[in-house]
Amino acid sequence: MRNRSYLISIFVYCTIIHFHAIMAFSSELDNPSIISHTDDGFIRLKAKNIPLQTILDDIEKISNLRILGLKHMATNPITVQIQGKTIQHIIKRLFRYLDIDNYAFEFSDNDLTFVRVFPKGTSQAYVPPIQSDMPPPPFSQHPTLISTVKVISVLPDTQAQSIGLLPGDYIIQYDGVLVHTAQQLVKEVKEKHDKSNVDIMIVRRNNPFRYGLKGGIIGVRIVTANVNEEDIGKYYK
Repeated sequence: MRNRSYLISIFVYCTIIHFHAIMAFSSELDNPSIISHTDDGFIRLKAKNIPLQTILDDIEKISNLRILGLKHMATNPITVQIQGKTIQHIIKRLFRYLDIDNYAFEFSDNDLTFVRVFPKGTSQAYVPPIQSDMPPPPFSQHPTLISTVKVISVLPDTQAQSIGLLPGDYIIQYDGVLVHTAQQLVKEVKEKHDKSNVDIMIVRRNNPFRYGLKGGIIGVRIVTANVNEEDIGKYYK
């Protein structure tokens, strides 16, 4: 009788363990978003029919990076598999999947800290905050100059206005290509007018910002300008 009770106890105990193991395995399978590193150094994001907000939370958890402007899509179920070398690549490909064109990467001391998404067709341009406590650059009697592209004005109802470009901004890079003259930028824009997504990097008051745009007309009037290399030279390296 004692042996029988002992066997029943073991059976119940094993059944409980088995049940918890099944529940844990089921929970693991139902894990809506998995961000992992592959053996060859890539970052992989997998999501199956889960809210977008869960993916954004996972991205913030591994990178301390906040993505703003997607509250209206937070509950949308997402099924996607993405792989990239950096978290920036993952975010860009996720945005491409979501058909998001207008966004900005914000940096602090060259570290990516925020990503802001702008509504399509917005008429209120977001202007990134400018650090006002930065020390002035050291005075040089004979500064070394570097050629760059300066924004003179921003045209209304254009991509440039929707992402918040301003007169005085310096355009450093377009779709991964460093640009030093207005003519070079015009050439790059023409060559990539049919691309669904391009990056543009600007410098404003010594602070770099990256934006996502559609290929084609940006919506700015520009000139070639010679600027003190100490101000923007490091962004050309």
